[in-house]
This record gives sequence, C-alpha cells and structure tokens, in this order.
Amino acid sequence: MTAPSNNHHDSMTISLPRQTTAGQEVVTVSLKPPSIVSLASALNRLLRCTHPAHRNRQVFTRWLNQHWASPPPEKNFLDTLSITTLEKLTQQWLRQSFSKNDEETSRLNTQLHQHFFNEDLSTTQWVAWATDDLLQLKSHRHPDHHPAHYHWPQNISDTSHTHLAKILSDHGYQPNLLKNNNDSPKQTAKQLAHCYLHTRIMQHVFPWANCFRALLQHTEQATHNSNPSQPESSAQAQAQWQSHYPHLRHGLDVYKTFINTTRTHSLAHSPSLELTAIRPVNHWLFVEGITENILLPTWAQQLNVPFHQSGAAIIEAGGKKPMLNKIKALKSYFSGRITILLDKDAEPDRLEFESLLDANDTLHILEEGTIEDTYSDSLLLKVINTHYHPVITLTQSDLDQLKETQQETQLKPHQTNNNIQRLKTLFLDYELESNASKPTQGFDKVSFARHVLEVTAQHPELIPNSIQDLIQNQVTQNKQN
Repeated sequence: MTAPSNNHHDSMTISLPRQTTAGQEVVTVSLKPPSIVSLASALNRLLRCTHPAHRNRQVFTRWLNQHWASPPPEKNFLDTLSITTLEKLTQQWLRQSFSKNDEETSRLNTQLHQHFFNEDLSTTQWVAWATDDLLQLKSHRHPDHHPAHYHWPQNISDTSHTHLAKILSDHGYQPNLLKNNNDSPKQTAKQLAHCYLHTRIMQHVFPWANCFRALLQHTEQATHNSNPSQPESSAQAQAQWQSHYPHLRHGLDVYKTFINTTRTHSLAHSPSLELTAIRPVNHWLFVEGITENILLPTWAQQLNVPFHQSGAAIIEAGGKKPMLNKIKALKSYFSGRITILLDKDAEPDRLEFESLLDANDTLHILEEGTIEDTYSDSLLLKVINTHYHPVITLTQSDLDQLKETQQETQLKPHQTNNNIQRLKTLFLDYELESNASKPTQGFDKVSFARHVLEVTAQHPELIPNSIQDLIQNQVTQNKQN
C-alpha cells in the first residue's frame, strides 16, 4: 500500500469527462495526495449523518480544492461538475493515493459503503435525500444523466410520487416495479426514494477501507517512530486528531468490526456487535409470517451456521401477495441472492414466483405444509412437557391417539399433518398453560415457537430435517459468494 505522502511535489493526473454546451470534453486535472490530518478531518465530516447529498458535495469540493498540484482548468471548476463526476474524481484520487485495490479491499469498500449509507438513511428522510440528490444531478449536465427541468415544490413533503417516478424513469430506474394500488402516494414516494438511493449511491463506492487502513497504518508507524520535529507524524498528534473527530472514531470502530468478525462477508443486524445501524445484506430470505422470522435465524445459529454474519437477512412479507410486491420492489435495486420460503398451499402460485427469480435465486416450498407442520412429534412432546403444565406427562401414544381421532376435515389437501390443529386440541383438552412469566391461555404459535427454540438450543438434533437442509444449503452459500 502506498502511504499518504506529505511531499507536495508528488502529484497524480486524472482525466474525467465533462459535458459542456459545446458537447462532451475530457478534462485533465493534477492533484497532490492528501495528508493524514486532511484525511482524518474529511472522513470525520463525511461520517456525520446530516443532509448527505449536500454534505458530500461540500466535503469533496473543499477537500479537492486544498490539494491542487497545478491550477484547475477554470475558476470554481468543481462547482461545474455533477455530483456523480465529483464522486468519481474524489474516489479515483483516493484510490491512487492509497493504492491497495485488490478484490478483498474492493469487497470491503462495498460493505462499508452500504453500512454508512444505511446509517445516513436512519437519520435522513428518504424522499428529502433523494430529491436533494436528484436536484444536484439535474443542476449540472453530465453524459451519464440528462434530466429534464423539474420544478420541485418548496416543501419536500408535497413531492408527489408521480413527480418522483418521472424523474426516476428519466434517469433509467424502474419505478413501475413499485406500483401497488394498495399503497398511499406517500408510501409509494418513500419506496421510490429508497429504490433510487440504493441504486444511485451504490454506483459509486467510496474507498473507505483504503482510507481507514492508511490511517491505522500511519498511527501504528507513528507509535513506533514518534518524532517531536514532525507533529503530524507523532503519536501525540494522532491521539489529538482521534479525540477531536468522534465521527471518525465511530467509522474506525465499524471498520475494525468488519475486519475482526467477518473479513469479506456482509452482516445483517446483529445486536451482539452493539452497532445501531443495519448492516449490509447480500442474501434476502423472504418468509410469509412471524414464526419463520423467529425460528430461522436462531436455528441457523444453533446449527453453527452464521446467518447474520454471512450477510443473510429475513423479510417477513405477511402473506403471498405482499411478498410478490416486495420481491418486485427489491429486484429493482438489489443485486444479491433471494430465497423464497412458502407454505405448501402456495404451490398453485409457483410459476408466478419463479418468474421473479434469477439464476442464483431459490424457491423453497414446505412439503409438510407450514413451518409448524415441520415440528416432529419428539419436538412437540419435549416442548409441551418442559414448558407447559400437563396434568400428566404426554407420551407418543397420546399424540398417536389424537392423530387417529382427528377429523379428515382438519387436514387440508396440501398437508401431511396439521400440527396447529393438534396443538389447539391438546391445549384445550389438557388445559395447558405456559410456565413463562406471562403465561398464555390456549395455543399461541408465537410463544410456542419461542419455547421450541429453548428446546432446540439443548437438542439441536430436533430441528426439523427439512429446515436444516434449507439453512445449510442456502445460508452457507453466502460464504462462497
């Protein structure tokens, strides 16, 4: 890796396209590498989660203006560039300055870029950010973008979804995929903004890993080679800029977390890491209901499969039709893998779901019926006898007898058994009640699922075989991609 240089005679030449009234031209600029203090200060400002589009333009413009090796082509040259061109120029400058650009670094840059993007989303109103970004795109003509003249309302909240859809369409996005007659205009606008931001922001990945690595390397060198005659290189100066830049400290902590816990793999939300933002995801698992959402990540952990750490995350769709709409929306900006898990009664809809899948995506339909129907008799008995209060200990013969007396009408055509109906009958006949701090009367599939997890934590062999296969085959693929 090339360490940041403080020699003002060092410079690099970068060529970039620019659109003018006379047509497209190629402009060449000459820049000096950034110093460590400059790098630390700029990163700290970039990591502030306020008005991202305006913040980035300000930071990049100020930063580059401090590092001209020769005069720019014209006065206020950077102000004539679109935000996308300004991003490309800054990122190319930094990559050349800290030139370790192997595959692992590139992958880590993408993960960190997604992480900090999500942090911005957590503090910034999506439609306002998308509007601000689009306004910057349209205010500068650029070969990649040819927006028409739009008249955005002064009050961002008044921006209609049709207005946003039009400008997104003119920029090559697919807002028609997000149409849902059941959504309000406000909700549709939010979806469109989210779609746009994911697509636009992830097009130009900032070299976070290059920059953080340079800072940490310089700090390590300064610790061993402290020289009072060179304040910027001294350990004392390093401690000073770290104490002055709280946002930078946070960014370095995130970088170290990625390096130490996941290497080149993405993370979904993981409370154990004590990071507040949702982490990057490369594999979405769509499920119909809450029970799957409760069970699958924990079952993966109990099977020693790193569900969150491998970049997997769950979307609980709330039914088959909402799932179709959400998959269509996600497909418009997400390039990772998708796995769909459906109950057996979705078999008639198989072709419609398969039409949405790419080569790396997977559709899995539970042959047993529902997720509850995957519970084995051994698992049911262990949960009931351990966490509920049967008057007598239930045995396999009790379950067999119940199966024999179950009416055929309780089994739907797609089911091999109906565990929910069996459990409802057991809870009623045996007056079962949870021994939790807030006991439930009657069968409740959510609280039962949580007791299932307590049992499988001690007996992972009771995790349903079909679910074990799903987790092993789908989630472990993330480590290979």
